[in-house]
Amino acid sequence: MAIANDNSASGQFSELRQRAENALQKRPSDNLELAGLTNETKLRTAITDITDRKMTDQQLQASLKEKEVLLQEVHHRVKNNMQIMISLISLQCEKVEDKNICDLFNKTVNRINSMALVHKQLYKSKNFSKVDITEYVTSIVENLFASYSVDPNIIKNGCKSFLVLGGIKNG
Repeated sequence: MAIANDNSASGQFSELRQRAENALQKRPSDNLELAGLTNETKLRTAITDITDRKMTDQQLQASLKEKEVLLQEVHHRVKNNMQIMISLISLQCEKVEDKNICDLFNKTVNRINSMALVHKQLYKSKNFSKVDITEYVTSIVENLFASYSVDPNIIKNGCKSFLVLGGIKNG
């Protein structure tokens, strides 16, 4: 018996809802009495079409994904181009016999490495207007020490002291 009552209540609700929707589609400004609803039975519905919003959302998501892919592509191209420049300059340095010219080439390589580090730090950061200065200076000093064959263990405390004493801090 309970099952029959549930089915009939569900059927009555479906019928009322259908009549209300039909009336609203024909004349939304008319009241619900046109749908055959009495004072005892009232139904309120709010229907909002969000199709445009969903389509705009999907377009924005697709655009964001496309921009992320393009940013990754630009990052890899810049990184590869800098590495090619470093390799070409290093090859040229090997062919030059004059030590002064080779030192100039090494200074150029160090400058390119510094630019590559800034690029890498920007790419890794979530905010393109800020770079983690401690990590950046540490990386530059490590690269310079490696290029001039200096013991990298000197950097462990020296760089942090330099940053604190020099008043440079992250943030």
